[in-house]
Amino acid sequence: MSVARSQAKQSNYAIHVARDFNQSGFYPLNQNPGVNYKPVADWVGRLILPTREELRDGLDWVRMEVESAPGSASSLVGKVIRLQWQKIRIWRPIYKL
Repeated sequence: MSVARSQAKQSNYAIHVARDFNQSGFYPLNQNPGVNYKPVADWVGRLILPTREELRDGLDWVRMEVESAPGSASSLVGKVIRLQWQKIRIWRPIYKL
């Protein structure tokens, strides 16, 4: 049996996640895209998924590393914030004819 066969084969995910360019730190936010840059939306950022342990709180949330924010929230640029969704009940009128 060859040595290569005796070693466990790495998954494609494991191979690619180990590459530097697939890490968020490879793309630091302190880079200035220039004066002609126009964000695609008011809020632009990088989503960071919670760990399994963090999800035990039963809430629906992610973190966001803010790259662009509207003027009133410009102090959040470069920070990691928590985004949480709320479950809301949508009321729809029921019409009986």
